[in-house]
Amino acid sequence: HGAHQPLHAPARDAEKAQRAGLEHQTVQLDRPRLVGHAGLVGRGEPREHRGMAAAGMAAAGKHFPGRGDSAVDVHHDVDVNRAGRQRLWDLELAPFRALIAEGLPCVMIGHSIYPALDPSERPASVSRPIVTDLLRNEMGFTGVITTDAMGMKGVMALFKSYGEACAEALAAGNDLILSKCDATKRDEVITCCLGYVKEGRIRESELDAHVRRILSMKWDYGLFVAPFVDPDNAIAPIRSG
Repeated sequence: HGAHQPLHAPARDAEKAQRAGLEHQTVQLDRPRLVGHAGLVGRGEPREHRGMAAAGMAAAGKHFPGRGDSAVDVHHDVDVNRAGRQRLWDLELAPFRALIAEGLPCVMIGHSIYPALDPSERPASVSRPIVTDLLRNEMGFTGVITTDAMGMKGVMALFKSYGEACAEALAAGNDLILSKCDATKRDEVITCCLGYVKEGRIRESELDAHVRRILSMKWDYGLFVAPFVDPDNAIAPIRSG
């Protein structure tokens, strides 16, 4: 195998209205009732997450709970989706519900705000009502939950520090915190997360559950059988991207 990794793809944001300038591919729909089917097969393509699994890669459906109807890029600004809960359930959440039923191994949480799902108007990535109450409990997702990159303004605008934002994401119920291009802040993140544990804001039993889910996914994808990548085999798929 060339590489083993959890992919931060595919995008499964149900798009009700065509938007330009966003960084992700959406599931484009003419009628909301088609969203479940579209979430599984995209634009007539094979079921992507099954193909990725066959290649030894764990797919992560994103950006939960769905931001295809957004005109705001959360890399640079705060995004608020004011749709009602029933609309969100019928449209934005439909692809995720269908994929979870199909065995999707990982879900990525976006940074948009959904007042109908969390009246406190916290971004989804740091919202326990969205990550734990909705995705984990109500929708029954048992796989790995990861955040989107935590350095984006859509989430950082609400916190005093990067470490605080990451600790809040962990407290919300995420298993993985995507600290993309922020390795220099690793000590800050660890210190903040440890502080949350000592204060009782993150329970040790939840940390155990996070680790167990991550290790289970690694086991399922053969990372304990073949944990290392052959660099000679890795060059070709990386350069072909």
